[in-house]
Amino acid sequence: MRMNPSSTVIMKCSKEVGVHNLVFQRLYICLGALKKGWKEGCRRILGLDGCFIKGFHTGQLLIAIGVDPNNQMYPVAYALVESECKDTRCWFLKLLGADLELNNSYGIVWITNKQKGLIDAIGELFPNSKHRFYVKHFYNNFKLEHKGLLLKQILWGAAKSTTK
Repeated sequence: MRMNPSSTVIMKCSKEVGVHNLVFQRLYICLGALKKGWKEGCRRILGLDGCFIKGFHTGQLLIAIGVDPNNQMYPVAYALVESECKDTRCWFLKLLGADLELNNSYGIVWITNKQKGLIDAIGELFPNSKHRFYVKHFYNNFKLEHKGLLLKQILWGAAKSTTK
């Protein structure tokens, strides 16, 4: 916090019943420099994804990625949560929305996988934004019915197209 003063770091803990110790639940981090960079220079696009954390300490790592002026990935914020459910997604998205000042959410495009809970959470918290899906996830379903290199190339060509 001393080196990056406008950073947001929030840790949520709970007390175990009958024990005086706190138990870690969630951690959210949005570094001030990344927050400022997204607001001042990135496109109004945010990709959301998550992955499992395996090992002794399990959970989910949630991340928000922006797109910089060179069309490169730009990390914005991340969270370590106990599980990927509506409660943790909403918690992450509310904190992210406050950090990036997405008050009316106009002009924001969210890119996610097709998880129903995530679609609902974004629609509820950011009703004026647009929501799109990762082509990679779409392609994994597409290739089950439509096999072949040509159809793959056509699909990816359409996804990259900037005109109708």
